[in-house]
Amino acid sequence: MIIALEGIEGCGKTTQSLLLSDELEAKTLKFPNYNRVPLLRKYMHNSLELDGRSSFLLFLADIIEGTKDIKGKVIIDRYFYSTVAYAKFEFEKAKEIPKILGLKKADLVVLLDIEPELGIKRKTESNMPLDRYEKDIEFLKKVRERYLKLAEEQYMGKWVVVNANKKPIEIFREILKALEKEQGL
Repeated sequence: MIIALEGIEGCGKTTQSLLLSDELEAKTLKFPNYNRVPLLRKYMHNSLELDGRSSFLLFLADIIEGTKDIKGKVIIDRYFYSTVAYAKFEFEKAKEIPKILGLKKADLVVLLDIEPELGIKRKTESNMPLDRYEKDIEFLKKVRERYLKLAEEQYMGKWVVVNANKKPIEIFREILKALEKEQGL
């Protein structure tokens, strides 16, 4: 079973993936993996410029390599849905590429929805440096809209939207309720 946690920066994906992996005794994967694709780190930290199509393909390559042998229960902190939502080229075309590549869809996609301003506030309070996407609030607003559209369409999987403006334990309880309802866990 694959559970994908999605959402813009600061929504709590990493916190929730750790809580879920403990609760479900599941393996956790997190993308991007800068060790596997070092160019992504350079791109995200503004020391390399890439065409939107190139960055899209690098993010997908990372995910393909990182998920090719997955088995059992897996919690994924950013799956290919993020790559589609963050695509720096035509959204409708970006949505087709994971289908063409035959990427395995998640059994459940949990969108942790948060206002970009609050997400960035959380991120800056954690004293972590902001990457190229986090520095662009207008882009994050667009990404959030895309995520909500993907959820509305139930794009390549069953989606649930969770309000991520709450405390982590409240969000976790909501996710568990959704899992119980959707997956019978």
